[in-house]
Amino acid sequence: MSQPRIDDGGPAFPLGVAMTRNVNHDPVMIDSSDRCGGGMSLRDYFAGKALAGYLVDNEPGSLVNPSFQAPNETFDLATKIARRCYAFADAMIVARKGGAS
Repeated sequence: MSQPRIDDGGPAFPLGVAMTRNVNHDPVMIDSSDRCGGGMSLRDYFAGKALAGYLVDNEPGSLVNPSFQAPNETFDLATKIARRCYAFADAMIVARKGGAS
């Protein structure tokens, strides 16, 4: 059974439609996201912003100082923080679509 698809909000920086020329130098309209790849999703962008805010607001060095925590504890903490940041991103996408009050 497949996992339900997570709404990623689409591209964070959509490029839209662009004009180019084919091999015969005829003008051709293309979807630039097809040509350039989708790039970062809005969900990833929001999660990254949430992570930056989290890191700024916490004790300096607490996540990067090896003497502060054992390596596996640091990884566990980072995993929890990352999941929390994506939860904020998911909530922002819902709110953006008018689904949150």
